[in-house]
Amino acid sequence: MFKGARKSVRNRVEKYSLAYLTTAPMQAPEMIQLARDVGFETIGARLTSTAPNEPSALLEDASLQRATISCIKATGVGILDVEVLRIDPDFEVKEHKRLFEVAAMLGAAVVLAIGDDPDELRLRDRFGELCELAAPYHLDVQLEFMPWTAVPDARTALRIVSSIGKSNAKILVDTLHVARSQTTLDDLSAIPADMIKSVQICDGNNCGVMSPEAMMQSARYGRLLPGEGDVDIPGILSRLPNGLRIGVEVPNSIRLAELGPKSWAERALVASKLVVERVGQSIELHDDLNREGEK
Repeated sequence: MFKGARKSVRNRVEKYSLAYLTTAPMQAPEMIQLARDVGFETIGARLTSTAPNEPSALLEDASLQRATISCIKATGVGILDVEVLRIDPDFEVKEHKRLFEVAAMLGAAVVLAIGDDPDELRLRDRFGELCELAAPYHLDVQLEFMPWTAVPDARTALRIVSSIGKSNAKILVDTLHVARSQTTLDDLSAIPADMIKSVQICDGNNCGVMSPEAMMQSARYGRLLPGEGDVDIPGILSRLPNGLRIGVEVPNSIRLAELGPKSWAERALVASKLVVERVGQSIELHDDLNREGEK
């Protein structure tokens, strides 16, 4: 049972997306084929590089863009989100118009952004400008809070997103970042349902007792499958709206090397579905008991 849970929706069908980092580095066409083989409905694509060994050719390579579109048409597996815009003190919004053009061409729904500017007013203004730039392309911009960034928790993300008043400004919730930040379950309940379109799911250990450097390293290379760690995934999911897209983001460099991308992606999807289905069943049971008590 989950105290404070949002009401459930019966017969809901969850849609799962293979997040880029889970099998990185991998180009979009290869990811799409893998997602189709494993059972994901969509993927996350990397358009801008944040590390030397990660491909970012999709932003400028027309032949790779065509190959990606062909794979989407052939498999039915689309692109949910594209990564990632890091809003730091030197960030110039207009320089990223091409990213929105390519994201729209590929049929993506969301562009992910990270707030890394300690000047919150400037960060807020630039995030608002990003949302304005994205609007003609019918793209949402999701601000992801991470405990080592200038947007460290859900309260900060909500303050920024609420203040700019843009309908395509959203908040991305990652279960690991919830657990390792000062975010509470009540903070998640306070986010309006229309500000959350997707959630990234994974697990981890030693939440709340790690240095920022250790958190970054673990988040990028050492996440656990849902159900393996001490993140309160059921509690987190119970406070989020129904019908969200679920991004399975479980980067683990050791297990990926041992198992290979397909086996690791399969395990991640199975583990995620088990946790999500159990949460849904528990919330529905809670709703049933409440209805019986009202009779």
